Parts: sequence; C-alpha cells; structure tokens
Amino acid sequence: MHNDYMALRTLVQRLGLYVFIVAALLSASSANAAWPFSGPVKDVTVISIRKTDLLVEKQIPWMGKGDRPATPLLRLDFSTSADLFALSKAHEYNVYYSLKTCGKKVPDDDIKQYGDVYWNGQKVSPYTTASPEYAAVVAKHGSVTYQVFFQITPGRPLNTLCLALAGGNMLGGTLRSNEATLPNSSE
Repeated sequence: MHNDYMALRTLVQRLGLYVFIVAALLSASSANAAWPFSGPVKDVTVISIRKTDLLVEKQIPWMGKGDRPATPLLRLDFSTSADLFALSKAHEYNVYYSLKTCGKKVPDDDIKQYGDVYWNGQKVSPYTTASPEYAAVVAKHGSVTYQVFFQITPGRPLNTLCLALAGGNMLGGTLRSNEATLPNSSE
C-alpha cells in the first residue's frame, strides 16, 4: 500500500508541474498577445536637450537631507506615438529609461539619471492619472513629447549616447523601445 501511495504522489507531483508549466506558457503568450505594441516601441525620437536645475524641476523626488540643492541637470525631450500613460496603466508597467553609450549593454559610470519619465511634470506610472491636457495632446497630435533628466561628465560628447525606454511589471511583462541617438549639443 505504501508503494501505491508513493507512485500516486509522484504522478500527482509530475502532473502538477506540467500543469504549472503549461499555465505559465499560456499566461505569457496571452499577455503578449493582448498588448497591441507586443514588439518594441519603435519611434522614440530625441527632440532636444537643454540645461536646467534640480531646484526648478520639482517633479523629480528629493529624498536627501535638508533642502533641495542647486544641481545642474540636462533635460532631454523625446517624442513617441505610443501613449505611455495608457500602456503603463493597462499593463501596470513601471516605465523607466536607459541612457548609455549607443550599442553598449550596460550603463556608463559617468551618467547619472534623475527621476523617471515625465510629461509636463507628471510621472508616467500605472498609478498616475493623466491630465485632461495630456489626453487633448494625444488626440490632437498623435505624438507626445516626454521628458527625462540626467547629469553627464562635462565635455563628454552627447552624440555618443542613446536613449531607450524600458519597463516591466510584476508578472514578467516588458516594455522596450528603439534606441534614439542624442544630438551633440544642448540649448
């Protein structure tokens, strides 16, 4: 009787593993099929880069001790036809960005990214409700300009750098974009 019990237990464990694997595969394929942009966001284009300061960019969280310091930053404006707020909310994507040497897999040590991806001060997040002004821009233009902020070692040529969007959720869903090369100068 003990052998019958052990054989039945082993069979149930194996079946459970197979059911789990099949369920995971079905879940992954249906998650990708439900997203209309199941490939990368392909039209990220850098619009401009300008100088700014952490003091005036209040959307960037400050968690340091004391008052927000004066910290020179560069603001990069980029556009895409993808509605990042809608993608973020529909799939609970945390949207972030990568700024690195074009073609390189890992970030550079001399680039410091500040904050997240923003639209006119609003963080792109599954927990942020886009403003009515944002909805009007999407409806009117079809393409939206977003912002990211960073610091770079002085003298480094900007046109060696590429911006790419990335993101994901707790279920393994991913958001990726093309790499867009930065212009060589800032305003």
